[in-house]
Order: sequence, then C-alpha cells, then structure tokens
Amino acid sequence: MLNKTNFMLIVSIILCTFFTSCENPIGDVLLRTYSDPFDQAPVVDSFREVEKIFLSWDEDKGADEYVLLRAEDAVSPVFKEVYRGKGLNYIDSISNGLNSSKMYLYRLDKRRGKVPFESEMVSYGYCSPKERDTNNNHTRENALFLGMGYAATGANLYCGKYKYKGTVVFEEDWYYVKVSARSIKTVVVTQTQPKINGTEDPLIFYLKDGYSLTNVGANFQLENQSLEDMYIPFKLQMKDFPSDKIEVVTYEVMVANEQPIN
Repeated sequence: MLNKTNFMLIVSIILCTFFTSCENPIGDVLLRTYSDPFDQAPVVDSFREVEKIFLSWDEDKGADEYVLLRAEDAVSPVFKEVYRGKGLNYIDSISNGLNSSKMYLYRLDKRRGKVPFESEMVSYGYCSPKERDTNNNHTRENALFLGMGYAATGANLYCGKYKYKGTVVFEEDWYYVKVSARSIKTVVVTQTQPKINGTEDPLIFYLKDGYSLTNVGANFQLENQSLEDMYIPFKLQMKDFPSDKIEVVTYEVMVANEQPIN
C-alpha cells in the first residue's frame, strides 16, 4: 500500500513527464498563452536578390498556423494564399508566380485551432530586376564618407507609389565629405541607368542641411565658410514618385575637387 510520501512522488513524476515531454499535447494545451494571435504585417525585403521577395514574421505563441497571402497591387486587391504552415519566413519568386517589375501586397493571417484570424495590415513588395547596392547608407547615421577622388559606383535608388491607398515607397542614400576651412568641394553624380541624353533631366536630387531637394544636374558644390574644417552631410533621392510602378535608378557619386573661397 502506498504511503502519502510515495504517492506524492509518483504524482510529481507523472506531471513532470506530461509537462516536459518533447511531444506533449496535454502540456501544450495547459501551458500555452490564452491570448488570441496578434496582428502584424510581414517584414518584406524586395531588393536582396533579383526577382525574389523575402518575407518574415515574428513567432506568435497564440497561433497554431500562419497563412501568407499575396495580391497584385490594386485599389481593391484580391488576395490568394501562397503559404500555410508553422514557419516564420517565406521566399516568393518567379517560380511561385511573381512577374518581374510588378508590385505586390502581402497579408499574414493566422489560425488558432479552427478559428481563423484575418489581418488588417498589409506589406508592400516589388519583384525587382535589380539588387540593392552594397552600401548600407540609407539613414543619416549610416552616411558613407566620400574622400577626394573616391567613387561610389553601382549605387541605386528606388521610388514609387502603389495603387493601394496611394502608399509611397522610396530610398535615401546618405553621404558626407570633409570640406577644408574657407573651401568649396564639388560632388559629381552620374546617372548610369537609365542613361540621360541631352534632352532629359536626371531623376536624382540632392538635399543639404537647410535646403530643399535640388536637381543634381551634372554636379553640385558643398561650401564651408567657416575657419575650421567641416564634415558636411548630404543625401540623394528621387524626387518624383511615379504612380503604379517602381522606378530604380543606378548612379555613381564622387568628390571631384576642392577649391579655396576667394
């Protein structure tokens, strides 16, 4: 006959087995969160590789299954399922039905048991024919230093406007140069794709602190009126946001010369 001590020991062993087993449906039910799945939009990276869209999302303890849906960009998009499962990422591509240079919308629904949870959030993707450049300089904090004669080649920018809610997407590239006291440095920006002929204006614009966006043209100047050397930042971006498409521009930028202020 079991005494009280032995009985409690056996019960403890059984409970530990239930709650620590690798495959334990009882423990999973009893220990899981009571919260419903939270709403989130998938994180989208459209420029990591040519004609591929990388998507990821956070783990949700309240969800048993993730359902990723895709739609072509439209005022009233029609979403279709492209992935269903327990994974936290997905790579969409031409082989999965994407078309090069097309704009897409993504939605992440979830399921808990037999109950579906439809997301109210949307992410924006683009099946890009170009990869992003290797310069991680898309914020002022990550501005890339341009020394004299140094050229940042193969850099690119994108911008566009989606039909869905008129959402605008664009990229900025930040740089900074050292300008000597009482000197002017000339920065040259060359748009390489699409190429510019004599009748076209470049699509790239620049912004210095305290200035509005200005057409780059062939070059622009950074002026230091002070008696000390200065590091002057500037950014490049595309000013016009074409509707219903993404425009991608490739360019080169370099510091050409420095001259004293007369």
